[in-house]
Amino acid sequence: MHPFSDAPADSAAQWIELSEQISMCSRRLRSRIAAHSSAVHLGDAQLSLLWACLKTPPEGTDQTALARSLAISPAHVSGQVEHLRRQGLLSSQRSIHDRRRQQWRLTPSGHEAIQTLLTHLEEWGGQLGRHLDPRQLLALLDLLTAALSDDPCAAGGSMQIPLSHAPGSITPAPAQQRGAA
Repeated sequence: MHPFSDAPADSAAQWIELSEQISMCSRRLRSRIAAHSSAVHLGDAQLSLLWACLKTPPEGTDQTALARSLAISPAHVSGQVEHLRRQGLLSSQRSIHDRRRQQWRLTPSGHEAIQTLLTHLEEWGGQLGRHLDPRQLLALLDLLTAALSDDPCAAGGSMQIPLSHAPGSITPAPAQQRGAA
């Protein structure tokens, strides 16, 4: 019997099942992406960190904000940003607002690594797109974000996929395009 079939709409069992199903899908997606990210010498955590930096303002973002958005420890972020800095994929500068903080952002090589990965994943992404178009994906994310927005247990990160890319470029997509049909 499927946990969704007989449980009331607000049942904890439904949320547990949803969480488990999303986790399973996430692991499968990440496994497929990892098969390609090794071509640009990125592990899962490093790719997540680069992707988070790609979505930040041009001046970059600090490690605390990165840790919060990725729901990982600041200590883990610290090690990863240093590794990515040594690889030449991230750079830092002191914050103009608080000289104790460093703002991290992608270097041109970091942008190139992401673009190379996206190029490698283009065919696979097209195959997935035949089953779930981008509007459906954004609608799903919007629904989950709305359901979890008032959750007192939430880590405070936001679920955003504000990027679009064309061959040869990665650009932030305007926020008003999200959810547009």
